[in-house]
Amino acid sequence: MDESEKRTVEIQVSGYEWMCLDCETVNHEIAHKENVTCKVCGATFQTEPPEHAYD
Repeated sequence: MDESEKRTVEIQVSGYEWMCLDCETVNHEIAHKENVTCKVCGATFQTEPPEHAYD
């Protein structure tokens, strides 16, 4: 996959939570990573800088 094909996901600081763009599974990480892999479908994404979740 070249640079123009990489997709990114938003990662929330609270629980380092992100949603898979392919299967919509909510994943949790123990720390911020530059790349994450979905625990269900195996899709890999780059992450954006973490953002705080607001109510």
